[in-house]
Amino acid sequence: MQLTRADDGPYERFFGFREQPFALTTDPRFHYKSTSHRAAFDELRQGLERGEGFLLLTGPTGLGKTPLSRAVIESLGGRTFSAIITSPAVADAELLRVILRDFGVVSRDEMRRGRFEHADAQHLHETLESFLRSLAPLGARAVLVVDEAQGLSARTLEQLRVLGNMEAGGRRLLQIILSGQRRLETTLLADDLAQLNQRITRRVRLEPMSRDEVELYIAHRLQVAGAEAQVGFTPDAIALVHKHSGGVPRVVNLLCDRALDEARADGAATVAAAHIRRAVKAHAEVVAEGDEALLEQPERRRSGRWLLVLFLLVLLGAAGYAAYYAWQLEQTPIAAPPLPDAPVLEPDVIAIPPPPDPQSSLLDEGA
Repeated sequence: MQLTRADDGPYERFFGFREQPFALTTDPRFHYKSTSHRAAFDELRQGLERGEGFLLLTGPTGLGKTPLSRAVIESLGGRTFSAIITSPAVADAELLRVILRDFGVVSRDEMRRGRFEHADAQHLHETLESFLRSLAPLGARAVLVVDEAQGLSARTLEQLRVLGNMEAGGRRLLQIILSGQRRLETTLLADDLAQLNQRITRRVRLEPMSRDEVELYIAHRLQVAGAEAQVGFTPDAIALVHKHSGGVPRVVNLLCDRALDEARADGAATVAAAHIRRAVKAHAEVVAEGDEALLEQPERRRSGRWLLVLFLLVLLGAAGYAAYYAWQLEQTPIAAPPLPDAPVLEPDVIAIPPPPDPQSSLLDEGA
């Protein structure tokens, strides 16, 4: 089906969307629960409802850890206060200022010009604790989400442990979700973080979406942005989106957003494989290096596996040749030459050094 060709103007108007379907936002309305996301959602919500102090959420970049956390908090109702730390550089007094501001205890202006401008960490800590204690009689809870937690220093993580230890009447005053990439799990194994690691009651991992989940994800976002919009994706287009995104929602959004623009330029009512290919090309040319790595991730993993197999075959071949060479030397008698102006002597036994080990040679070259 062809629509009127449009060479300019936003594709949202062309297709009849009320808003951008694939915007890179954390709007909970667009949150789609894949199998992995649904399990993570249920696990985090149960932990928060039970008043558990520390929860861990990990997964590769772009899987939607922050939208998931927001969706969980929103599902808990209006009596839940939330704060989100998005910068791993904050620490000490500044960390407390950000938390107090997000909870609504103080405004930005008060932070800049009021009594909190030069307040030390101890005073800010006492202010936060006083606020948290005031929530208990109201049946309210406070949840702190720490994004990109793999970049936090050990000192900041220890500060968070202290904050999470605050309680009244056997009830945690502050619940904390540590969210980050997989290396956060390794970071927490350090000896100086043992106390924090032991307090984590739930460890949740997010995984990329399958091909079928990518299709449902695209349909969900199109519907939220405007159910009356007349546009769809062909099966081949969806397969290409899954292939080039690796099932990572952020990259799915980037590809679909660009593909819709390509379809608009063609006046097409359906996003086809050709539009996805053009989106992939455009995406690879303009994205930052980190997102480009996500885009090529499936192909790079396959290439890496083949290089490893090739290396092992070469190594085995070299080892086999060395063994054969050693066997040949053992089968060939070697006699010592006679000494000049002296009677010929019986040949001495000459020790033949073993052939060089190809593995050690490789190690020496790489040293």
